[in-house]
Amino acid sequence: MGLAGSLAELRVDLSPAVQSQIPLGYLRNGQLTIDQTGQVIPFSGTFRLPFSLVDTTGHKRDFYLGADGTPVSIKPHERDLGFPLVRLEVTFRAIAIVDRALQLRPGHPSAAGGSSNSLGSGYDS
Repeated sequence: MGLAGSLAELRVDLSPAVQSQIPLGYLRNGQLTIDQTGQVIPFSGTFRLPFSLVDTTGHKRDFYLGADGTPVSIKPHERDLGFPLVRLEVTFRAIAIVDRALQLRPGHPSAAGGSSNSLGSGYDS
């Protein structure tokens, strides 16, 4: 059986590219919900749009804008039919997963009726 899920509340922000001609865009407030478990995993992302500069020899070179604002050379595998591709970098926010088997062990605080997040995860299981 494969893993299936759905996306919700995702906002795509291309305003840096459209309004300011900065070759970036963003995915904001993404939530991936795993169908099999109902678990919600927050995520965000950055679109890096390719741009070209002419080097000192007069040759056009393609780049992405790096996180520190410097140009990053586009690699051969980041092209299709010779054209540079848009790069999408997705970051999934780490979430705490409480091991239910550990909580149910005799002697564990939650085994005697303690709170379900007694391991300090901040998440109810």
